[in-house]
Amino acid sequence: MGIHSDIARLHQKIRECEDDISELEEAREFLRQKHTIIQDEAYEPAKNFDITCGEQFRGKLEEKAEDARYDITARTEICQNATLEFVSQIDVTIERLREMICEYESEIDRLEEELRSRELSQNRE
Repeated sequence: MGIHSDIARLHQKIRECEDDISELEEAREFLRQKHTIIQDEAYEPAKNFDITCGEQFRGKLEEKAEDARYDITARTEICQNATLEFVSQIDVTIERLREMICEYESEIDRLEEELRSRELSQNRE
C-alpha cells in the first residue's frame, strides 16, 4: 500500500468514527428524553402515591396495592439506573471514538510529512 492509499484509508476511518459518534449522540439523547419522561410521569408519581389514604385504613386490598406500588417503583428504579449506566457507557464510547479520530489524524499528519519529505528528496536529485 502506498502513502496516498494509507491516508485515504485513515480519512475513511475518521468518517466512520464521526458517523458512529453521531448515531451514539442521537441514541443518548433519545434515552435521556425517555428517562426523564419515565422519571417525571411514572416513577415519581407512583412512588409518591399513597394508596392507603394516609395510613388510616389498611385492609388486605390496600396492602396488596401498596406492595404492588412498591414493586413497580423498585423495578422502575432498577431500569432507570440501568438506563443511566448505559448512557454513561455511550459517553465513554464517544470519548474513545474521539481519541481514535485524534490518533488517525496524527497518523495522517505523519504520513503527509513523510510524503513531503520524499517529494523534497526526489526534487533534490
